[in-house]
Amino acid sequence: MDIIKLKEKLNNYSGGFFSVKNYKNQNGEISNYLLNVKVNIDTLKKKDVEKLNSFVPENDLQAKAKEELLNSLTNPSDATKNRSEGQKNAYVYVSDGIKLHTETMKLFFVGQRVKKTIVVNGVYPAVNSRPLTIEKNKIKKTLSSPNYRQFQIGTIGEIKDIVLSPDKKTMEFVL
Repeated sequence: MDIIKLKEKLNNYSGGFFSVKNYKNQNGEISNYLLNVKVNIDTLKKKDVEKLNSFVPENDLQAKAKEELLNSLTNPSDATKNRSEGQKNAYVYVSDGIKLHTETMKLFFVGQRVKKTIVVNGVYPAVNSRPLTIEKNKIKKTLSSPNYRQFQIGTIGEIKDIVLSPDKKTMEFVL
């Protein structure tokens, strides 16, 4: 499929959710995902800042975790800024939730994870996190931006067709 046919098909799509079936990660876990593709990461981060500002810590460790999370969202490091700019320049959005890497011509779904169903458990290494990291991870579970995900679909050449349901709310990529 070429980029023009791809854009024509995507212009007919009126839904806001993509489903990713049987995604296998590097640890062997196989999962099904439902993504909301009508959101962007900047909006999610702003909501997370609001949520963190209203969060009342119960102890000093939670207060430090909150402070560090807020700082990372409001004052990203130079390395993070540079990486973010590099990412923005490497992709072109062809539709809500679908971006194209301009060098490799690979397509990616991007969006907020709404649901994850594990089909096969993976094998994960043991982790020895510091108490502050554990506390930050607990707080992150209540936030939205950590649920922003990206999944590789394939290259444009690998896509044979895009099938839309009659109501144009469900999209299936045929590889």
